[in-house]
Amino acid sequence: LQGHKGPVTALAFSPDGQQLMSGGSDGQLRAWDPATGDCRCSLTLKGHDMDVHAVAFAPGSAEQVATCSDDMTVKLWDLGSGGTCARTLKGHIHWTTCLAYSPDGKQLASGGRDNAVWLWDPASGQGTALAGGLGATVVSLAWHPSGKQLASAGADRTVRVIDVAARKVVQTLDLGSDPVTCVQYSPDG
Repeated sequence: LQGHKGPVTALAFSPDGQQLMSGGSDGQLRAWDPATGDCRCSLTLKGHDMDVHAVAFAPGSAEQVATCSDDMTVKLWDLGSGGTCARTLKGHIHWTTCLAYSPDGKQLASGGRDNAVWLWDPASGQGTALAGGLGATVVSLAWHPSGKQLASAGADRTVRVIDVAARKVVQTLDLGSDPVTCVQYSPDG
């Protein structure tokens, strides 16, 4: 896949598998046909001022996409209306590095280099810091299938499990000398 003016830094398939979105160091978001490798150039979106770090489709939707960037923002895109930026979410005070939609799609979590996790309502754009002072850059987020907990992987080699309703860390897993770059729950939790 060629088209970005620099490294590709994020990828995500739509839930139906019919579209692949890429984000790059050029701040662009591109839509691809995974069967042919063709860029759907009408959906080349310029919206971030810096590197795009993550792309996530809303559960069950091939038209609602979230991205985050070094520009400290999370952007919500509506691909069904020609790829317009529906909302820009601001709250992080440093680079925003990762995203994860809740299983029901009603919440979006973002993590960043500010050592914080924010929780957003994609419908209203309202957000609050869910957990701060996590000790290091948040590099990955994953929702428990129940939607009640959120796991965050930190650059300090820890995984923290956050109780979303209580808004607090309920478990910390120290992985010693092993770096943590990704966290994911199994489908059965």
